Amino acid sequence: MFCWSIVVLSCAINLWVLQSSWYRFMRHFFRYTLLAVGLLLAASNPRITRAQEAEIHSKVELWSSTDDSKISLKTLHAGDRVLLMGFDNGYVHVEVDSLLSGWIYDSRMKLTNSTINWLEKHIESDRILSFIEEHLSGLSNRQSEYAGELFYRLRKARGLLVWVENEDLSETATVTYSVDGEVSQQTTYSSIWWRRMTYVGKDIFVSISAQKGKGEGTIHVEILYDGEQIDYNSSTGRFTVASTSGTTR
Repeated sequence: MFCWSIVVLSCAINLWVLQSSWYRFMRHFFRYTLLAVGLLLAASNPRITRAQEAEIHSKVELWSSTDDSKISLKTLHAGDRVLLMGFDNGYVHVEVDSLLSGWIYDSRMKLTNSTINWLEKHIESDRILSFIEEHLSGLSNRQSEYAGELFYRLRKARGLLVWVENEDLSETATVTYSVDGEVSQQTTYSSIWWRRMTYVGKDIFVSISAQKGKGEGTIHVEILYDGEQIDYNSSTGRFTVASTSGTTR
């Protein structure tokens, strides 16, 4: 009788252990299955995988479409946050909230590192640089942190970049630059002036000089090629001239 009691007790213990192990197995199985399903759904959701949050740079209308029949859905203002969903010929498809989406002019989107990185996956790099140049040309404060971010990205662009920076914001400067023997001259009306030329190849001689006005500040000139500095110079004083030259490599 005692032996049978031991056998029954042993079977009961084994059954309990088996059931307990099976319960733990099934619990973990369902937990990780649900996790895997959730990850798959996230990976297949374009809103999660491709959307990028952005900030509106200036007042703009949210349009229902990009064609002539478009109607205004809402007015967005500087500082409003949107999700970037797509891009089409000068318009960006944005989502304002889960119930409202539409199209805005691409020039009204603030260009930060994250939005530029998003754009690089959707449009050509030259178009992105055109965005940057358009934004810089329209900025009233070229000394702001935002302008500094855009200038940094512009300076890393491919091609030849001749660059002039005048510390005196109130005066003009006369810029003369030569690319492969072809000379151009222009008067600047802002603290930072640049020209980007993508057609210039290697082993081309480039020179630039800039004469500042009557202010006592410093003027800087620089030549960059494919994001790398070829040469740099600066000069301080009234009516001073800074010049530099080099060959693209």
